[in-house]
Amino acid sequence: MSGPITPPLTVETVDGATEGRPITTIKVSNGDLTISGRTATIDTTGSGGTPATPANSVQFNSDPAGTFTGSDRLLFETDTNLGQLQMKTGASITQAEIRAVEGWGLQLNATTTVGGVLNTISLQGENDGSDGIILKADNTGGTGENVVIYNGKITTSAAGTSSGALTITSTSSATLSLETSDDSTVKLYGGTDTNIDLTPNGSGQNRLISETVVVGNGTAHAFISSNDAYDLVLETKEGSDSPTIRLVHGANGGITLTPAGTGAVSIGGNYNLPTAVTGSNDYVLTAQTDGSTAWAEAGGGGGTFNVISPKDPVSGGYADYRYSISNAPPWGGTSTTAGENASEFDQPRAFPFIAPITGDVKEIGITVRTSSTDGDCLVGIYTDDSGICDELLGYATIDIGSTGDIYQTTTSATISLTAGTQYWYAIGFDETMTSGQIEGLDEDDIPSLGLTYSPDSFKYYMRHDAATTSLPDPFSGDYTGTAKRILVSLKIS
Repeated sequence: MSGPITPPLTVETVDGATEGRPITTIKVSNGDLTISGRTATIDTTGSGGTPATPANSVQFNSDPAGTFTGSDRLLFETDTNLGQLQMKTGASITQAEIRAVEGWGLQLNATTTVGGVLNTISLQGENDGSDGIILKADNTGGTGENVVIYNGKITTSAAGTSSGALTITSTSSATLSLETSDDSTVKLYGGTDTNIDLTPNGSGQNRLISETVVVGNGTAHAFISSNDAYDLVLETKEGSDSPTIRLVHGANGGITLTPAGTGAVSIGGNYNLPTAVTGSNDYVLTAQTDGSTAWAEAGGGGGTFNVISPKDPVSGGYADYRYSISNAPPWGGTSTTAGENASEFDQPRAFPFIAPITGDVKEIGITVRTSSTDGDCLVGIYTDDSGICDELLGYATIDIGSTGDIYQTTTSATISLTAGTQYWYAIGFDETMTSGQIEGLDEDDIPSLGLTYSPDSFKYYMRHDAATTSLPDPFSGDYTGTAKRILVSLKIS
């Protein structure tokens, strides 16, 4: 029996191209085959060839297995400076995304429904805007404001090339705050010349747990002050069995030092007494029966030789008088004088004296018996160190080219004396002397230094230990000798 002739099978692709060559078998390995009448359809949507929708979606193995599809919740977008991978789950109105942004490293973001960034963790690389890890809360002005760490800690490490340093910096002069849930706060205020506030909760304390506390920046004076109009109190052990130093606030606020129990207030080293005494010197601080103290005029009695020099009864001042320190008590003597050869002073000689008043030396005078042009006389004033001629305060250079009383108003330095204090004057010459004499008190008419080799020998001066044509500083005595006490006068004011 014969029937209709069936033409060859025609294969048509999705773009309309046809292939009519004889085909005896068609195999479907990945896709769906449907037959309707004489038409067989092979559906390969999502399984290769043309990707599934939507655009920019990442293709993944779908259900049933072996088929691929895309999703508008898994997208990958990129242009010249942005690589972006977005993910959305369930009915959430926000999306999580991973972005690679030029200049801003790799970001993990939580976004709005329209793609705005809310919160960000940014890993910055070597060529990014800043090197490190950045956490941004509420980047687009929403309600979020916190970066929360639950039961954790932040630890730095000095491993590798890291120094281990941790720096937290606010931007745009913003205040940086560290707070607890109970309102204990540390606030670092932004801006120029601003403060740092440490505020404990309630009656809590700010404690510095250290053996040594240093204040100040090393370039200016440091200050510790009370807050507002309150006293400042220094105490030990939070006030338990503690002495106190209280600085009382106010225009006439005082300072109170209160020992604990039977303790005492002790002052060591140098200190200054109050300056309430006016009109006269030489007052002493005395203890009263009521426990107070008061100034009183110094009385006589033991221990201190404090000569009070007579004043000029006419002018009431000292400037009109010269003080003969060679003749004044306790080291001075009678008016019997004689000459002492200048050649004897190749090793300078020193003589003790008591300053008659307090002031600066304005003039030094000597008496020349026989003149000389060999050199000039040097008259120096020295301090006393427990009975020894010690440090040079200054000296005058006096020309002995003529005889009589010779005065010099110029000294090498300002010489300041204190009344009642022992000093030394020393005599030397600036050249080796072969002639000339200066006047002195005869040794038979003056007190000795009290140093002796035997009951019937007496010493009147201290000699420097080496020959010199200048006055030594300090003076180094090696000998006490018997000779005339050279006449010297001073003007002091």
